[in-house]
Amino acid sequence: MELGQAITIQVEDANKSMQNLITKIVELDEKQMVLYVHYPTNTKTRKTAFLLEGTACKVIYQDAENTSFTFPTEVKLRKKIKKIPVLGLRLPTEEEINKIQRRNYLRIDTTLDVAARFTDNPLQSFNTTTLDISGGGASIAIPKNVKLNVDETLNITIVLPFKSDEYQYVTATARVVRIIERDKGLNLAPLEFISIKNQERDHIIRYCLMKQVKQNI
Repeated sequence: MELGQAITIQVEDANKSMQNLITKIVELDEKQMVLYVHYPTNTKTRKTAFLLEGTACKVIYQDAENTSFTFPTEVKLRKKIKKIPVLGLRLPTEEEINKIQRRNYLRIDTTLDVAARFTDNPLQSFNTTTLDISGGGASIAIPKNVKLNVDETLNITIVLPFKSDEYQYVTATARVVRIIERDKGLNLAPLEFISIKNQERDHIIRYCLMKQVKQNI
């Protein structure tokens, strides 16, 4: 983990439902074993989440090779760093960090309409298209008037056309994995779905399988 890196915090609400929160690392204090982060944003409501001291939660993050890891933690304190309110999460021991085993999803080349909003600024949005998609993520074209950064998070809606009169709208929160610059045409941004309902992912997988069958006919 490093400063400025986007991470996901998972915490149960009053109804025992798991909530996904997005935030960024502000400071790492290895002596005090504290990870300081900005107040997180709920990926569903897009509102700032206020976690009390002692709240148990789980952190999900990725290393430089895009391998995902998770560890249990809790809110140790709340304070301000350079006048910015932050949460202090307990840093894990090496034994507490677990690698997340990712499934290998079928990826297909396809052009789909995408509506995207920045998680940190929901009023800022743009429309684009995919170049490929799988159950784990998608690559999108970056419009020339849009600035994207690695680890930035987006709330996206993808339109899946199953039949001439049947469309499925899939929503997810996605992280920008990297920026691919091209000499000609629009730059690309591979995205990873970091928060998506199982039913929504199943729609994407079904669409990919349908397209693969049609391509092989």
